[in-house]
Amino acid sequence: MKKIEEILEIEEVYTIVEQGVTRPLRVRLNNNYNAIIKYPNNVCGNQVLINEYVCSCIAEKIGIKIPVFGLCRLSKDLINSLDSEMEIDESNSGICFFSKVISASTPITFGTLSSMNIVEFDLAKLIVFDHLICNRERHIGNMIVSIGKENYLYAIDHGTIFTESVRYDKSSLEKEMTDERILDKSILEKNKEMYTGLQKKFSCSYEDLKKQAGLIKEILDDTTMKKIKENVPNEWIKIIGSDIIKKLIEVISCRRDRICEIIDFVIDERGIK
Repeated sequence: MKKIEEILEIEEVYTIVEQGVTRPLRVRLNNNYNAIIKYPNNVCGNQVLINEYVCSCIAEKIGIKIPVFGLCRLSKDLINSLDSEMEIDESNSGICFFSKVISASTPITFGTLSSMNIVEFDLAKLIVFDHLICNRERHIGNMIVSIGKENYLYAIDHGTIFTESVRYDKSSLEKEMTDERILDKSILEKNKEMYTGLQKKFSCSYEDLKKQAGLIKEILDDTTMKKIKENVPNEWIKIIGSDIIKKLIEVISCRRDRICEIIDFVIDERGIK
């Protein structure tokens, strides 16, 4: 798990990733990474770029296992060289979010997972992370397992989070700071299958959840959140609006400040001891 600080260049586009709702592309970057990219003006909107970047930065800070990530540039010249079946045009050029492909990996199944030795996975941390970012899509397609001498679980695909809608504005973000939304069952309900399946292999006690909530609240202090906000590309801010970015960071900070209360709610709802 590592953020690449420099903006990389896309040198080759291989294919559309059909199973992704944002229709991401599989590409080769100028450092020879194979990567999955999400590009400007995709079908789900430009908030997807912000979501992926901000969530990846948070995940890196708190120790959630994610693929190497960063920013890359999709040029108009490269787009114009592609077949029309790629269904992108010059409006999709610019700064993209990329996630490095984990070459020897597969989406998890609970049957396969039960027989594998998984290294360094903390279910409590994942649950706290999902409730911090309002992630209601922690399903099988959004967790992959690497296959090798050591097997790791990776959390992927955080494009549609923070609100129940793919696209959001200041008003919908404001709602995520209300008591009704802070103590909302929908995250647990939507992610129930994944959490239940993972709990069969990984422990997740009352103490584990409380500990992770406290640690994450401490790690993601105001200085850290300010740095994450400042590192969002200006090109994206111009598209989405600085007021939206500011409000998004407010939402995360609000949920961070109340994360122990949120986790108490999770413990009560799941009957965790």
